[in-house]
Amino acid sequence: MLLAVTPFLSRVGEILGALVFIVALSATVYGLSKYIDSRIKSLFLQDRELLRKIAQAARPIAIFDQKGTVLYDGGASEFIESLSVKLNEEPGSFAEGFPKEIVIKSKRFLHSAPLIVSIDPDDVEITSRRSAMSDWIYRLEYSGYSTREVTRFRIEILR
Repeated sequence: MLLAVTPFLSRVGEILGALVFIVALSATVYGLSKYIDSRIKSLFLQDRELLRKIAQAARPIAIFDQKGTVLYDGGASEFIESLSVKLNEEPGSFAEGFPKEIVIKSKRFLHSAPLIVSIDPDDVEITSRRSAMSDWIYRLEYSGYSTREVTRFRIEILR
C-alpha cells in the first residue's frame, strides 16, 4: 500500500514545486513593476522643470494681449518669429479699440494655422488664412465683448 502512495506523493511534490515557482515569479514581476512605477512617479512629480519642458514640447502655447505683448510663453516662441496686432480704429465702431487683425510670422513653415482663441468673455469669431510662406493672418469679428481694458488671447501651435 505504501508503495502505491509513493508515486502520488512525488507527483504532489512536483505540482507544489511548480506552484511555488509560479507564485515566486508572479511576486517578483509585481514587485518590479511597482518599483518602476514608483521611480517614474518620483522622478516626474519632483522635477517641475522636466514637466514644463514636456508640456512645452507637446503643446506649445503663448498668451498675449491686444497690444501684442506676450504675457506667457509656454514654448510657442520656438515657432513664432513675430506677432503683430492691428486695432480697430474706426470712430464709433462697435469694436473700436479691439483687435481686428492678428499677423503671425513663424520661424518655419507651419502646415496648420496656429489656434487662436480669446480667453476673455468676448464673443469673437476668428478666421485664419495664409499670406506668405510662413505668415498667418487672423481676422476678428466681434458680436459682443467684455468691459475689460485688456483683451487676452491664447495661441497654440498645432503640429
